[in-house]
Amino acid sequence: MKPFKTYVIGSSLYTYGDGHTHRTALDSSDIVSSIATLEHVYLLDKHGMVMCGDVDKDGHVSLPIKEKEVFDGPFSMMDAMFNKAYLLSASGDIYEVARKNKIRLLNRGSYQKIACGMKHLVALDVHGVAHKYGQWFDGEYIEHPRPFHANVTDIVSGDYHCILLQENGEAVCYGEKEYLFEPVQHAVKIYAAGKSSLITGRDFNKYYGGKNGK
Repeated sequence: MKPFKTYVIGSSLYTYGDGHTHRTALDSSDIVSSIATLEHVYLLDKHGMVMCGDVDKDGHVSLPIKEKEVFDGPFSMMDAMFNKAYLLSASGDIYEVARKNKIRLLNRGSYQKIACGMKHLVALDVHGVAHKYGQWFDGEYIEHPRPFHANVTDIVSGDYHCILLQENGEAVCYGEKEYLFEPVQHAVKIYAAGKSSLITGRDFNKYYGGKNGK
């Protein structure tokens, strides 16, 4: 089973996947983003506070949020593997939220962005160095974020791959072999979702579908 996808429009939270789509009314329109693991949905508001609600196997979210399930932060962004959530604080530290919403400081640092797949996390620091964590694509499990690529300006992750945009405009991909593609020159933007990748330049769009392209 994969986590439901989530998104927020106005004061509504939508969860969808496995043929199900559900709408949950929120108490306010302050929510700016949402993520989901197998058990929980996490909501980030404009003040940097993260709230958590339970999600069942059909995508129904239990709200309102309990007081004990609020992380004060402030946090600037969040992302999720299939069973854990990751929060990036406004000061650049990464926190990991595991089962039963146990939160711990994963790594202190000057991080500016995080991007998760099903079992991996990529973090970009303010010096343009990308760090890897979790179950990497060669089978190694990395217990603490480890630098692996320099001169990076942006990162994105799909389920089983990640893409790095370098300072020289080259987009490079790391991942399981069916999701890899050759480096793309003169890239401007990079996107990844599920098993798909999109690289855009000033006069081109290159799509890579990966396994089954879904």
